[in-house]
Amino acid sequence: MASPPPPPVSIRRFVPTAQLSNGQPGLSLTPRTTSSAAIIGAGLADDMTVTVTSETPSFQWTGTTVNTNNSGTQCNAFLTGAPAAGARSSAAGSLPPPKEEPSSITVTVGTSTPAPSISLLGPAPILASGLYTIKCSPSGTNRWLVEDSDTSVKLTDNTDDPLEWTFTLVPSNAGNSYTIQAYNGLYLSWDSGNNTVSLVQNPDTTGGTTTWTPSGSSILTTGSTQLYLNGDTSNGSVNLRQDPDSNNGTSWTIAVPTV
Repeated sequence: MASPPPPPVSIRRFVPTAQLSNGQPGLSLTPRTTSSAAIIGAGLADDMTVTVTSETPSFQWTGTTVNTNNSGTQCNAFLTGAPAAGARSSAAGSLPPPKEEPSSITVTVGTSTPAPSISLLGPAPILASGLYTIKCSPSGTNRWLVEDSDTSVKLTDNTDDPLEWTFTLVPSNAGNSYTIQAYNGLYLSWDSGNNTVSLVQNPDTTGGTTTWTPSGSSILTTGSTQLYLNGDTSNGSVNLRQDPDSNNGTSWTIAVPTV
């Protein structure tokens, strides 16, 4: 007896699961960046071609389905984005990521009829959540940010085994905002009233004093007036200042730990 034909492919929901720079789930508008998504429907199977298209901005993501469940009603997809054919290019030869905003997209999986959806689009975060070392200035004796006590931090010359900090991307209007935790779970915190930096047990979910924004070679507070994280490589002190330091105290390198 012949097996019944597979059900036609249909898409009921398309749910982006990648984080954007503002900490929200969405599809990245950074060219050649991979975004993940969950797809819910019928007739799904692994290795189906997935095409997601946005008209405004003119962008397209392509990939294939993976991790399909036994009933063919749910799967995942990893999608690589690029400006759609004919999209206006910048002088550098690529479409600059526009501001993050809701945009209508069309999703096609295999032979399915294109299904419209609404998704948040925007640039990928500059750092993925994970472990990083933090080093101050291109020169000097004490350069590595470490925990000094349960409430304070300092710079040391411990280049053999620098402390690893956990960066966690958090939702924010500015985008690319993170909490930074020491190995024991304490949060790096700032106080704009006296320009001090300390460690606290719990994240500040109202005032944002445990949230930081890496920007270029600087690490900034996320308050209404952004202040610069500043280090003194001669005496190891760490504080805040209003302007970049001409002696490179506000210049930081955030790096993935070496094994």
